[in-house]
Amino acid sequence: MNTRCEAGAEMARLRREKKLTQAELAQILSVSQRMIAACEAAERMPSPELAQRIEQELELPWTAFYQECATE
Repeated sequence: MNTRCEAGAEMARLRREKKLTQAELAQILSVSQRMIAACEAAERMPSPELAQRIEQELELPWTAFYQECATE
């Protein structure tokens, strides 16, 4: 997993692996369920602070959200 484009999909996979719903993860992270959905769909990039909280909860490197998407 090397790109921001993949970070959202990886976030969703790790969340499901921990058997958390988007709403449950949102509550843990003190954000809206819509924010979690947007991050997973790569529609929004989390703030550095939120990305670090995601890393603590899901063990997804927070910098993954800030890497550029690969171009073909």
